[in-house]
Amino acid sequence: IIHTVEANHGLITAKNLKTLDNIIKKAYSLAATPQEKSNVAKLDKKYYQMILSAAKTARQRKLMQDIPLSSLRAAKLSQNMNGNISALKAEMFNVSNNPWYTIEGIPQKDPSLRIGSAFDDEYFYLYFQDLKYNAPPKRDSGIWRDNIEIFLSSSMEEPFGHLAISPSGESAAVRHDYPGGVPKISNWPLTSKKVKCSVKNGVWTAVMAIKLNELLPDKAMHNGRRFFINVMRTRRTDGRVS
Repeated sequence: IIHTVEANHGLITAKNLKTLDNIIKKAYSLAATPQEKSNVAKLDKKYYQMILSAAKTARQRKLMQDIPLSSLRAAKLSQNMNGNISALKAEMFNVSNNPWYTIEGIPQKDPSLRIGSAFDDEYFYLYFQDLKYNAPPKRDSGIWRDNIEIFLSSSMEEPFGHLAISPSGESAAVRHDYPGGVPKISNWPLTSKKVKCSVKNGVWTAVMAIKLNELLPDKAMHNGRRFFINVMRTRRTDGRVS
C-alpha cells in the first residue's frame, strides 16, 4: 500500500474498528498475569486509542471537505500600504457575507462575525471583527483556546499554512504536511507577518498583513492567482461553538 492520507484513512472503516474493538476486549479478558494485563493496557493506550482518534479526525476532515466552497475576490487597494496595518480602514476591505460553518459542517449565519480581505502590490491583508466578543474566564484564555485560526493553501491538498491570532494580539504560525500520509507540523517562519488587535466596547478587531511572496507555504503568490483560505473563530471554552 502506498501510504497517502486517503489510503491511511481508508483503512479506518466501521468494520475494521469493530474488529479491533473485539480484539482489544478479547485481549483484556484473556490477560491473566499482571504483566499480560499491563501489556494489553499499553497496546490499548498506545495504538488502539490513537486509531480511534485518527478515525474521528478522518470523519471531521470528510465533513469539512464536503462543505461547498465560497468564492471571494480580495479588494485591490488603490495605493500600496507597505504593510502599514494602522492606516487601514474597514471600508477598504471586501467583506464577506458568506455563512460560517460549525466544526461539524453545519451552516451558521452569524452577522456578528465579519471577515474581509484586501491586497496591494506587496501585501495581503485580512480584516476580522467579532462584534459580540465576550472574553472567556482567564483559565480558558490563550492563543489556542480563544482566537481566529487562518488556513492558507494553493490547493485543496497539503501543504497548508496555519496561523492563530488571539484578542491580545499574540500570534503563531505553523506548517502542515503529510509526507507518506503521516501528519507533520513544523514551524512556518513568516518574517513579514504583522498583526494588530483591539478590544473595545465588546468588539474585537484584528488586522493582519503578510507579504504576497510568503502568503502560501509552497508557492509564490501574485496578483490574479487563486488560493484557498479557511478562517475559523475558535472558542474552546465551556458552552461555546467554534
